[in-house]
Amino acid sequence: MPTTPSNINHPKDIAIFVAIGIVISAIYVFIANILDSTIKTAETVEEQFGISVLASTPLYENQNRNNTNRIKNKSELIVNIDPKSPISEIFRTLRTNIQFTNRNNKLQSILITSTMPREGKSWISSNLAVTFAQAGKKVILVDADMRKGRQCNIFNIAARPGLSNYLSNVGDKEEELKLEDCIQETKIDNLYVISAGSIPPNPSELLVSEEMLNLIEQLKSMCDIVILDGPPTQLVTDAVILSRIVDSTVIVTASRETKKEHLRKMIDNIKNVGGKITGIVINKIEVSAKQYKETYYYGEEVKK
Repeated sequence: MPTTPSNINHPKDIAIFVAIGIVISAIYVFIANILDSTIKTAETVEEQFGISVLASTPLYENQNRNNTNRIKNKSELIVNIDPKSPISEIFRTLRTNIQFTNRNNKLQSILITSTMPREGKSWISSNLAVTFAQAGKKVILVDADMRKGRQCNIFNIAARPGLSNYLSNVGDKEEELKLEDCIQETKIDNLYVISAGSIPPNPSELLVSEEMLNLIEQLKSMCDIVILDGPPTQLVTDAVILSRIVDSTVIVTASRETKKEHLRKMIDNIKNVGGKITGIVINKIEVSAKQYKETYYYGEEVKK
């Protein structure tokens, strides 16, 4: 006998359908979490990899994964344009944690790298450099991602001559290129940048050269802190090579983007060449604007 509308709308029937829906949703979420192999929380990273999480940074508007063309005229140097914001405080905490972790060793050179592109390493590198400069340190930021360097755009400086030009001694002029020609001033006191330069055919060879090792030592004698914005390791081996010649390596991951197997491989490769990993930054933590305002007051910079 067909079910009548009155039977369908019976409170007990509705409760059963609601309960079934809740159970199905819970099962779906459980299975999705099992199949999801990406980085999510600091606790998980520290437990599974045995490496400290130095900071967790929120998803900044200019890093929106759907925004391939970053917002025009929107500075990524949040620590400079809004030093009192909560995210600026996070970067100062990152600086402090890096210094504290290396307190028993002289810290003069730091490599910032990631597993894949668009995880935020250039954004982290530039803002970290600003915090060191604001603390009175003389900083030279080197864009060592010679394939897709972004520091010239972040700081609005000339793209070349840069690192590749200096290491290969190939500039726009015929005379020999001097290091001073490649170090550019920024609008921030104490902060200087060496851009990536022209895209070379052999970036890995340049990074393992004697000239690169000598350059790092020379830069360390000229300033307090050298920060290298390295290339991602999953695509090329450049950052693994660089980790051998710096005092500290910081790995940038992206929440719900970086795969655990990629991070594991990267950690193993760096350790195998004798590189020192100071810690990990979990970037692109998605926080609602309402939640962030209630907790910190962050305004419009959080993805809504």
